[in-house]
Amino acid sequence: MPKTASTVNTEMMSVEEIHRKLEKGYADIEKGNVEDAASAFATFREMH
Repeated sequence: MPKTASTVNTEMMSVEEIHRKLEKGYADIEKGNVEDAASAFATFREMH
């Protein structure tokens, strides 16, 4: 599971930065770089 920030403060991001992050997320979905929620939470619990 990739490391991500625990929070995202969009108030400190430009509109362009937000759009880039969203586009990256959409591209990952289209590539199949996804994991079902149950598996993701199970992995998260193992790590913490």
